[in-house]
Amino acid sequence: MEINEFSRLEQDLCDQIYNKYLKIEDQPLLKSLKFLQDLPVTNLFVQKCQSLELVDCPTNIVKFRFKQCQLRSIDGIQAMINLKLLQICSQEKLDFHFVQSLTRLNKLYLSNNNITDISFLKPLVNLRDLSLSCNNLGNLSTLQHLKNLAILDLAQTEISNISSLSNLFNLTDLYLWDNKICDILPLSNLKRLRSIELGENSIVNISPLRCLTQLEELYLANNKIVNINPISSLKSLKSANLSENFIIDLQPALVHVNAKKIYISDQTEPETELVQLSLRIQNIYEQNEMIEQFKKVVQKNQKNALQVLQKCEENSFEGEFDKRTVRKRSCCFVFEAYRGRQYSVNQIQFILFQKGQNFPNEEDLQMAGGLIFCQFKCI
Repeated sequence: MEINEFSRLEQDLCDQIYNKYLKIEDQPLLKSLKFLQDLPVTNLFVQKCQSLELVDCPTNIVKFRFKQCQLRSIDGIQAMINLKLLQICSQEKLDFHFVQSLTRLNKLYLSNNNITDISFLKPLVNLRDLSLSCNNLGNLSTLQHLKNLAILDLAQTEISNISSLSNLFNLTDLYLWDNKICDILPLSNLKRLRSIELGENSIVNISPLRCLTQLEELYLANNKIVNINPISSLKSLKSANLSENFIIDLQPALVHVNAKKIYISDQTEPETELVQLSLRIQNIYEQNEMIEQFKKVVQKNQKNALQVLQKCEENSFEGEFDKRTVRKRSCCFVFEAYRGRQYSVNQIQFILFQKGQNFPNEEDLQMAGGLIFCQFKCI
């Protein structure tokens, strides 16, 4: 390898050239990349570099990543006319206006760079994947020009107004967690969204989400949501996180949801009592050791539960459960509940989150028939 123009560059600083990938590490001063013109390198990774002045930049580089560098400028990178991916993170003193000349970029990752002005992005109309997370962004109006965006990460950017996103119709994945967002109406136009993260905001009304019928993943943890009925129309939903909200009644919405994973623990409303979930939700995940608590309840009430199962199979169970009886600290019996101070039960089945010795198996539960609801008190 000919490396004439590198200052004190040793062979072991280049970890490997593998699958057209080159990593350069611990090089204090990097000036010329001319030697790359004759190498089959298209993917360049520079790490722990304090100064970078690129001369004779090769045009064959399509992916350029920086990590743990302390740069104030990257002179000469504009010559990399075929660059498709650029990743520069944690560079608080770097001026990013050089990026606007890299118009062939389709992936740009600029997390944690103390960026406040993103006007330099306007010419980058070919971008499909953009990450600006962990910056202090103000005006997002530039983003309305990037209509080819499919993936957008604006997590932890201090934003509150997302109206500039309303015409990004090609978005499929959107990350907006840990911001100051209250109004999500602009999202109602984004019909191609498959995954959206809105956790740790100040959202109360989630009605705009009812229009997102292709949505598969929904993260709404740690907001101020009371009513989740709008998500009942999301037939494509596979997983959702509704933890740490003010939800009182999940049942009307989730009875019609086909999701396999629903996170629901830690509802912060103190008056929240019992929540009903359809068995169509195959796996219900939660936190704060509720599974272990439920397992203890199961073991304690195993004999009674099996008796209930037997009566269900015989179709001979009639009776009532008082609220005080069924309201345990966490998960309790599984049954179809009706309104009123007492619960009239037609058919009751017992289902577990974790199977144990002598517990009824899935086949037993199917034989019992009837509607199955998991009932528990949110802690």
